[in-house]
Amino acid sequence: MVPAIKRSSNQIKLIAPYTNNYAQYYIGGISSSASVIGVRADFNQLLHLHLKTGRFISYLDKKQLYCVIGSDLAKKIRARVGNPIGKQLLLGKFMFTIVGVLQPWPTNYLIFIDVNGGVFIPVSSSYYLSKQTSITSVVFRLGNKPDL
Repeated sequence: MVPAIKRSSNQIKLIAPYTNNYAQYYIGGISSSASVIGVRADFNQLLHLHLKTGRFISYLDKKQLYCVIGSDLAKKIRARVGNPIGKQLLLGKFMFTIVGVLQPWPTNYLIFIDVNGGVFIPVSSSYYLSKQTSITSVVFRLGNKPDL
């Protein structure tokens, strides 16, 4: 589907599909639920997400159990266990290693995900969390002077 969308217009410069679920998480005595966003490596570039520390999901991660957390979630975790990088986050039934923390992201009413309170995982890994997981949204960037 995504390659077909990209081929449909030469004005589409970047495209990133994503999944969006909710899952229970547990770390250091904190138990709650969070938005879990399955992404590809170019997602942060498209949304202008910036890292405070660590790294973002990479193309090499594929179905690995790595995650990047939003700034609000990182603040909660830091209060209990210190620096979240390298810590294990139980997400659903799977242990994910935190590899990055995002800087605060301003509210955007066009993107319906909780970036600051969310957990970002490789899109292929998001299928582990729920049988109902599917790519339901795509964000893309057009060239400098698109024909509208």
